[in-house]
Amino acid sequence: MKMSGQTYQTIRKIHLYACLTTVVFFLMYLISGFMMMHHDTFHIEETPHTDKVIPIKTTDLEENTWTRFLKMNGIKGRNTADRTQSDGTIIKEYWTPGEEFKLTINPDQSQVRIESVVKNLNGVINDLHRVRSYKGPILWHLYALMIDLTAIAMILFVLTGIILWLKVLKNKRIGWTVLVLGAFYVGLTMYYLMR
Repeated sequence: MKMSGQTYQTIRKIHLYACLTTVVFFLMYLISGFMMMHHDTFHIEETPHTDKVIPIKTTDLEENTWTRFLKMNGIKGRNTADRTQSDGTIIKEYWTPGEEFKLTINPDQSQVRIESVVKNLNGVINDLHRVRSYKGPILWHLYALMIDLTAIAMILFVLTGIILWLKVLKNKRIGWTVLVLGAFYVGLTMYYLMR
């Protein structure tokens, strides 16, 4: 495979910077994934933190006022559930790595019960592994964007790595063996998980 020196240097730089971009997120996912696989060793402890009832007005449920209410009561994170039960009780749930909040608003909308749970470090790391989608406050959007950019960088890292491998190594048998075995392992794993 022939390529000019300039093309080679460009691909090499892309490969290097793609690696540097992915390394922090990759390490975080490796560590959190390992902890999730060995959850018997890395126990997630959930401690009830808040259980209080606060009087509210109907106007407190309006969007701007509600946002202020959440801030004043230390409720943060992404709104993960918003449902009304048959008796008129409204339940709102919020989630952030390490903390969960459940707000129960009574049918006449005169009071809200706030319950929260705080997790230990293992729980925070486990939750970080599960963060997904562009929902929630701006920091959640930035985190999701960073994960997307990391995924693109990882694809570039792999593609440029294959190009460099084809260019640099003369004996490609070992490389092809590793590539084929890796693809076979991934395919076998996916087949097993999808059965």
